[in-house]
This record gives sequence, structure tokens and C-alpha cells, in this order.
Amino acid sequence: MIELNVEEWLQKLESQITLSKKGIFNGMKQVDEGACLECISQIRALLPSELSEARLIKKDSQNIIAQAQAQANKIVQDAQLEAQRLVEENRIVEDAKAQANKIIQDATDYANSMVGQAYSDMAKLFNDAELHARDILQVVMDTKAQVFPGYDQNQQPSDQQ
Repeated sequence: MIELNVEEWLQKLESQITLSKKGIFNGMKQVDEGACLECISQIRALLPSELSEARLIKKDSQNIIAQAQAQANKIVQDAQLEAQRLVEENRIVEDAKAQANKIIQDATDYANSMVGQAYSDMAKLFNDAELHARDILQVVMDTKAQVFPGYDQNQQPSDQQ
């Protein structure tokens, strides 16, 4: 027997069906079951092994797609977690900067207050020293007037001699 290809066996099966006679009572065609099954068997035998390999590849590709989808989901989830971590870290840095700025401002305010207090205390000390110096000068001038009865207090010391 000459070896037929898949297309030829399909044509032979089609011929078996189309050339079969219709039944008298029901109008349905009566086909030669053995001939049709032989065509189907020959077609299966001729189908290349690539077809079964294609089925395996299709199944593998579905597994690969599922794995890739799972990996993509994991990457997205990891990226979301990293983004959240960075946002929280950024928030922490911003809070730390705000606290640092407040500490600097408080320290500046305290330093300014201390400088102001120091100037105020110095002014009081100078005023007290000036008052004491005037009191001492007054005592010196009074004592000098007692020692030198004709002494004029408005006179310069060089004029006294």
C-alpha cells in the first residue's frame, strides 16, 4: 500500500462519509464504520510527534506563565513594600529634621535670652559701680573739703596748688 499523508487520509474519510448511501426509512447516511475508523487510526499515526510535543510545550508554557505571573506579583509586592519603607523612612527623616530645627531654634532663643540677661546684668553692675564711684567721690570731696577748708569743689586739681 502506498503511504498517504494526513490530508489524503482526511479526504478519504470525507469521501467515505459523503459517498455513503442514505437509509430508506430515516434518511441518515450509513457509513462503513471499519473504513472510517481505519482513516482515523492512520491520521493519528501520521500526526507528527511535534503535535504531542506541542501539547507538552503548551502545558509547560502555561506553567511558565503561571510562574512568571507569580514572580511578577512578588516583584510588585516587594516594590510596594520598599516604597512604603522609603516613605516611612522619609517621614522619619522629616520628623528628625523638624526636631533638629526645633532644638536649634530653642537653643538660639535660649542663647539670645542669655545674652540679653548678660547685658541687663552688666548694665546693672555698671550702674551700681557708677553709683558707688559717685558715693566714693563724694566722700573723697567731702573729706578734702574738711582737710582744706577753702577748697572749691568745682576747681580742677591742678588749680589747687
